[in-house]
Amino acid sequence: MKTTIESTEKKVYSSPQIERILLDNEISLALESPANPPVWSENKENYTNDPFKTNVG
Repeated sequence: MKTTIESTEKKVYSSPQIERILLDNEISLALESPANPPVWSENKENYTNDPFKTNVG
């Protein structure tokens, strides 16, 4: 059996360093948007409005 020796000394707390980062809204919006927006009118050939797929076959 392995025994551990506990230290009775208190450990020193070191607080985390906080940094303020300024964001550029124009750049962040450009990165958030897709380069080529999807075209929703494509791929209608396999579309059905049947969530339970009862007309499979």
